[in-house]
Amino acid sequence: MKLAPFAVAGLANPAAFRLLYFRSIDRIGARVSSAIVSANPAVATVLALPLLGEPFTVLTGVGLLCIMAGGVLLQLSGTDADETTDIITAELGQMTARDLVLPITAMALLGCSFVLVKVGLNAYSKPLVATAVGQTAALVAFVGLFGVSSDSRRRVRISDRTALVAFVFAGVFVTGNWLAWFSALQIGTVVTVVPLSNVYPLVIVALSYGLARQFPKSPRVLTGITAIIAGATLMQLS
Repeated sequence: MKLAPFAVAGLANPAAFRLLYFRSIDRIGARVSSAIVSANPAVATVLALPLLGEPFTVLTGVGLLCIMAGGVLLQLSGTDADETTDIITAELGQMTARDLVLPITAMALLGCSFVLVKVGLNAYSKPLVATAVGQTAALVAFVGLFGVSSDSRRRVRISDRTALVAFVFAGVFVTGNWLAWFSALQIGTVVTVVPLSNVYPLVIVALSYGLARQFPKSPRVLTGITAIIAGATLMQLS
């Protein structure tokens, strides 16, 4: 029973979360979907406070909001501020309330999975085993889906070797990411770890500009970067 939280967390994320998130991207686009999913630390925090009794200070709250706001700004940013605004306005104008169910559900599952992992680690503090259980549960779920869905089997076929190698390496990094998450949650709190793990848009932006040998010029990007750095600093000071 001690491993049950990790198995359920694996079914929530990556299994159900990835399916809903990718379907959301396919339906309403990556910009809005990723921006909504970026709010998952709020879900994790709201659950962690009563369930785990974790401390929550004013600095923690401000830092959490800064990181979330910065992440949303970076994921909504494009090459040109005016063009980005037009794109987002157009995307939002084509949506209905039903379209938002997929990304909001994905966000909720992601936030809940972190709390489940923390609950499990409080009773069984072995991140490596916890990661293996969670990934195995997700794998079983995906295999079951492919077994009953011919459409899923058709879409999963990869004929390009380069793409296949890239996906394999990406899977290795995702597994490492999970292990790092679990290890951090073992020694830290959900309220602190989850928001800090949400600074990944900053890493993506930094790598993108670094490879292009450019500096960010968009006010939206610069504001997002500043908000994330300020939020991460406040979380460490709290």
